[in-house]
Amino acid sequence: MNTNFRLRTVFSFLCGALAATLMTSALAQEEAEEQAPTLEEIIVTGSYLYTGVDSPSPVSVITGDTLRELPAPDLMTYFFENVPQNYSVANIAQTEGTGQLGVRSIRSAGINLRALGDENTLTILNGRRAIAYAVPDQNGWRAVDINSLVPQIAVQRIELLLDGGSATYGSDPVAGVANFVTRNDFRGFDLQLDSRINPEKTSAKNVTLAALWGAGDEDTNAIVAIEFHQEDLITLLETAGEDILFPDVSPEPVGVGLENAGSGNSPLTFAATGGRGAPSWIDPDCGNPAFGGGVLSHYPAVDRGDGILIQTTNSWPASIAELAADPTSVCGRPNNFNPNQSLANNNVTQILVFGNAEHRFSDALSANVEVNFSRQRFDDVESWGDRSNNIWDVPPAGLGAGYAVPTYNPGFIRAQMLDPGFAIAPATPPGMGLPGMAAAPVPVYQTGETLPFLYETDGYNESDLFRAALGLDGRIAGTWEWHADATASYNDVSNGVRDIVTARYPHALAGVGGQDCSFNDVDPATLNDAALDPFRGAGDCYYYNPFMSAALPVADGGTPIDPLLQNWLAPVRKSDFSAEQWTADLLITGEVGELPGGPIGIAFGIASRHEYASRDSDILANNGQWATTDVYNDWEGSQDVDSIFFEVALPITRDFDLQIAARNEDYDAGFNETSPKIAGIWRPTERLAVRASFGSSFRAPAIGHTAASTVISGFGPRNVVIDTVTYGQPGRIFPLTFDTQPNPDLTPQLSDNLSAGFDWDINDQISVGAAWVAVDFSNRINSPISFSVAESCVVTDAAGIPVLIGAGMASQLQFIPVGQTGLQGQTGCMVPIDPSLPITEDNVVRLVGQPSNLGTLDAEFLDLD
Repeated sequence: MNTNFRLRTVFSFLCGALAATLMTSALAQEEAEEQAPTLEEIIVTGSYLYTGVDSPSPVSVITGDTLRELPAPDLMTYFFENVPQNYSVANIAQTEGTGQLGVRSIRSAGINLRALGDENTLTILNGRRAIAYAVPDQNGWRAVDINSLVPQIAVQRIELLLDGGSATYGSDPVAGVANFVTRNDFRGFDLQLDSRINPEKTSAKNVTLAALWGAGDEDTNAIVAIEFHQEDLITLLETAGEDILFPDVSPEPVGVGLENAGSGNSPLTFAATGGRGAPSWIDPDCGNPAFGGGVLSHYPAVDRGDGILIQTTNSWPASIAELAADPTSVCGRPNNFNPNQSLANNNVTQILVFGNAEHRFSDALSANVEVNFSRQRFDDVESWGDRSNNIWDVPPAGLGAGYAVPTYNPGFIRAQMLDPGFAIAPATPPGMGLPGMAAAPVPVYQTGETLPFLYETDGYNESDLFRAALGLDGRIAGTWEWHADATASYNDVSNGVRDIVTARYPHALAGVGGQDCSFNDVDPATLNDAALDPFRGAGDCYYYNPFMSAALPVADGGTPIDPLLQNWLAPVRKSDFSAEQWTADLLITGEVGELPGGPIGIAFGIASRHEYASRDSDILANNGQWATTDVYNDWEGSQDVDSIFFEVALPITRDFDLQIAARNEDYDAGFNETSPKIAGIWRPTERLAVRASFGSSFRAPAIGHTAASTVISGFGPRNVVIDTVTYGQPGRIFPLTFDTQPNPDLTPQLSDNLSAGFDWDINDQISVGAAWVAVDFSNRINSPISFSVAESCVVTDAAGIPVLIGAGMASQLQFIPVGQTGLQGQTGCMVPIDPSLPITEDNVVRLVGQPSNLGTLDAEFLDLD
């Protein structure tokens, strides 16, 4: 729980002397503001001709005063807590498909109006497009990060167009538009401090300091705003106390469903082989009180009694009977406990800068320049159990004999000291119907986690954004005016996480690991050879201890891992993302003819937009050398868009106005889209306005859909179900690499948007309003997952029955190779590997899929004010 303090009163007291000093100049400034005309351009969201007061479309306005009165630490939090039409708190909530792993506490956040996806809300700054965050989500979409857009202190108002806006803005505003308008005519100095204190860790900083300066005269205005934000790391262990230390594990009864109670893929488990039914052992230090209680020590194992999971015989617990009496003591993570959530907050720093300058050269020409910059840094902390590195792509048991834990490894020696039965295969259980076998030593392999128990390693995320805009306004003659705009925007994101380099693992297990160890080139297959002296080697050589004893102090019998070895074995895996956006617009507005309600307004123009995005993974990822490779390949792509648009304002009568608009966008990918809109507003009395609109909107395919390929390691099915019959291994998954290839034939997502509503000022103090919006969303772009692709290209016989490789529990699905067609018309999707070549991004066994247009959504919304 956070206790929020808005320190305005305290801060005002501390700055009292400064306020007194500036009082005279402030009063002079107020007089100047009353006398001097403003240069602020009237920016209205959704129209080039109407003001926000009489717009035919539903526009909701959030004033800057409202932002500052409600103490949200950032724009993301404000939208999440106070804007009912917004359904999103973060646009990078799920990152497995992006190459940006382990990211949490990141401040990047998009607006998701109407829950249609943040890719379907257009976010703009002073009417100009803002660049989207460089990292796409798991479906290939990118969205604008509002926390890197502009300092909150510089926001004059936020206008939300809530019925779609492609007729004005082109691609993206299926759900609507969020336009951030800044305080360009501000004069004086404003300073704000926001401090938040966690009562469980009062020393942790969570501070935002912002300042705004503005000056000008009749012809010139200039403002500069800066915001600095800092947060300190807070863990749940520091704030939740025993709620996190001793959670309610509530496992299944002893002997039933133990694999679901925490003993499954865990570094506490070591197996004789990777095969199903092979004996396995729990780390004998599991439950050691030297670690502490609860989740710090984990729980001793329960013996299932069927020979699959073997109970250790050390003293933590005292006996099997004690375990049976207390079935909550299960080795592994408690049910529903996600170590990835053990951080309540990370170390985060961010600086935002915004500047705007306007100058009127004459009555016929003025110019404005706008610059904004954001730099965000946060230090991630990765630990055992993090989803970004908790499961090997290929388990050690599948990598060969060199990946078994040597009997002379210090962790292995301690394990057998605590439990002489560790790594001893049991005799054949009676009644199993198998040839009798005596107990015997066997090689054992680590399963599950790639980071050591209770160890923490560093990761990071860095994001830099720069945007510059130039605008020119001029008068042609009479009511005719022109406006020209050009913007250039850049966003670079670098992400780093820790991971094991697979080829270095056997050397480290054998004690010949390290950057300066002369045994780095030893053949892994010989490392466990008894004839090999494990203590030979020149230079700085170290052991890697995969057991829980690596987290124990030496005084308690532990063998910690040397930091030099840890950094060599698990260096930072890095991915760099880049994005660019350039835009140019020319708009002409004027009046032609007369109608009973007044002159006819007209606006028309042209626009051009260029977008570029890329990802550059490190060479080890490209060559599949990480234990949890995830992303193999680099990609880049671009798209160019040319637009023409017009809008007409028809004052049919003094009480009824009509808006007609349309925009055509032509994409170099080979498609174009025209979006029309018609809207009207009727004012039967001075206090009542009724409005309605109909139009179409669209979201064009992203670069990640039409130009980029992403090769991601994950998991696929070992079975398919046809007519309730399961073919293959039921209930199991296996490591699988999945390739989402670009689809140049994609077409835009489309929507028809209908709205109706009213605003009624009952009296000078009370007003009510309502807006009904319906969205008919079609042609939605879907990025398939490995399961759906796998199920669609399984080899079948003439009767449609899957053809399996092997039989029984060893059976596997067979997939149709790329370039072939199945008997049932399925398209081939399996790309095989060439075993004579090294693993690279182009030489991995993978299933191939493409994003496609499918799916519809009909939704209705009612806003009440």
